[in-house]
Amino acid sequence: MERKLIFVSMVMVCVMGIAQAGVIMTDGFDADTLEANGWDTTTSNWNISTGSWGNPGHYIWGGGGTAGQEDIDSGRLVKDTGYVIQAGDTFTVTFDMKSLADADFGGSLLVGLGYVDGTGEQILGAVEYLDTEIPYGWNNAQGTLTVTATAGAVGNNLYIGIGAGPNAWNGTSAQRIGVDNVVIEQIPEPATLALLGLGGLLSLKRRRS
Repeated sequence: MERKLIFVSMVMVCVMGIAQAGVIMTDGFDADTLEANGWDTTTSNWNISTGSWGNPGHYIWGGGGTAGQEDIDSGRLVKDTGYVIQAGDTFTVTFDMKSLADADFGGSLLVGLGYVDGTGEQILGAVEYLDTEIPYGWNNAQGTLTVTATAGAVGNNLYIGIGAGPNAWNGTSAQRIGVDNVVIEQIPEPATLALLGLGGLLSLKRRRS
């Protein structure tokens, strides 16, 4: 009986290991330019800090503004993850975020997932964090986003977009928002977990026979 329990435990460990989320992309912005890190900056005024002020090293920042340009924003960074979207896919995005100014300006940070098809860009989902929700400095503030693929997304590459703005000018300085350690994971669907569990039980039954 004890050996059976040990075997069942081993099967469940294997099932859980296989079923864990798969990492699609992780980016700590280690290279010295956004392009070298794989980001398209065509519609972006984002910058990368190559000093030691990230979490823990390099990070990216967007935002800004000057007097009379209170509605200026930094456009949007885009990256093709190279992952081909499958039916039933669910994705999670996590990222560190910080405000670079110890004051409330009224700006925001937007992060979204999507894809490009024959008709153009399509958004699967996005999350927005207001300036007041983003602490000053790297204080363990982590943003999250979870989206599920649509039928039209299947077969297309998964893209991530990061935008900041509008970030206001308060009369003496401009708001800027920093982002670091962006991770995208694919979560196994429940049906997959059930099949893995069934496979383990069938293996146990054959062993007993």
